[in-house]
Amino acid sequence: METPWLDRRYPVRQSPYYRSVVDEFHQWFLSFGLYDTDEKKQAFVAKDYPYLVSVAWPGCDRERLMVISAVAAALTERDDEGDANRSGASLAKMRASLADARNHQTTMAEPRWGPLFTEIWRRLQAYSPPGQMARLADMISAHIGGCIAYDEKLVAGEAPSSVKDYVDVRFFSIGQLVDHVLIEISLGIDIGGVLDDPLMRELARCDVERVISYQDILSLRKDLAEGETENLVHVFASELHCSLPQAMTAACAFFEEKMRRFDEVADEVKASPLGRRPDVRLFVDGLNDFTSGLIEWTSCSARYTLRSTSEWVTPTVPFTRADQFGGRGRRPRTRG
Repeated sequence: METPWLDRRYPVRQSPYYRSVVDEFHQWFLSFGLYDTDEKKQAFVAKDYPYLVSVAWPGCDRERLMVISAVAAALTERDDEGDANRSGASLAKMRASLADARNHQTTMAEPRWGPLFTEIWRRLQAYSPPGQMARLADMISAHIGGCIAYDEKLVAGEAPSSVKDYVDVRFFSIGQLVDHVLIEISLGIDIGGVLDDPLMRELARCDVERVISYQDILSLRKDLAEGETENLVHVFASELHCSLPQAMTAACAFFEEKMRRFDEVADEVKASPLGRRPDVRLFVDGLNDFTSGLIEWTSCSARYTLRSTSEWVTPTVPFTRADQFGGRGRRPRTRG
């Protein structure tokens, strides 16, 4: 199937530190001995996680770009290992990883990934307040718990058969609430005190749902190649009793509606008393930077195209210090 072009609505902005970090990051990450062959190491490097972080979290300084790249890579690569051993085979490892996350990486119940996450945690603590680190641990725990819950449903023969059920189950397993905390860390802000506001909770929900939609649309080629059925397009095909191309059309309409709803709620936030806070406006813009950046990476990374290298096609806009002060409002739609 052809992967559709999606209107990301926002330009792709990039941290200026990508070029200075990319080689050092790969050397550091690979030093943990997670891959035992040159082929596996080359496949990891080809995915280019530092590029992902440079465009999805463009407010990163050099240190944050290094460490958030490690978080993104570790969570994604560990999930791939779990996906390759579904229907209960990876539950023990996932539960061990959950124990590590709940203990703020002070234990290594899961010895393969534990040492890397412990080092990531140590570095993040140097510039992230304790409350924010606690929220990060909670969101990683919720993400792993969501993955466990989905796998348990597969074991019980209860895979979601409706779009609503699928989105409900996928809400935590996609890990987007982890990315929300990382947006704060990348920008050097802490908005934990307002996240329980009903408008902010609705904004978070809308963002997770739009990410589920475009991530599944853009990853369908990879999922088909690997026999993976945890995908919104498959669920539309099942619910509507239609072909995959027809289901893709339905999924794209779902994406457009979720993008529209997010923009609507984002405007409500900015028009509310919350919108007078520069940190809240930065966070809202950061959510949009994440979407434009993740769509670019998912469209072009070797992880999804199944090519030997990643080829970036959309011109990026440098993230400058001026961007970090004052709300920019809605950005014009661009096609890259």
